[in-house]
Amino acid sequence: MSQRLLLREEAQDEISAAVAWYDERSAGLGDAFLAEVRRGLQAIEDNPHRYPVIRGRTRRLVLRRFP
Repeated sequence: MSQRLLLREEAQDEISAAVAWYDERSAGLGDAFLAEVRRGLQAIEDNPHRYPVIRGRTRRLVLRRFP
């Protein structure tokens, strides 16, 4: 059973800004970024203990395609 992931408003805003930034670079790249973020968030939900804690209950997953 996966745990429910809580994404803070600041993180949501940062993701939205990154989508816009990538789309300015190349049409459709923002959508690819968002899809990669969603896959990463799902992976954390499915197996949170696989990813390191960086502070409190916050875990980190580094996306390979997007810095």
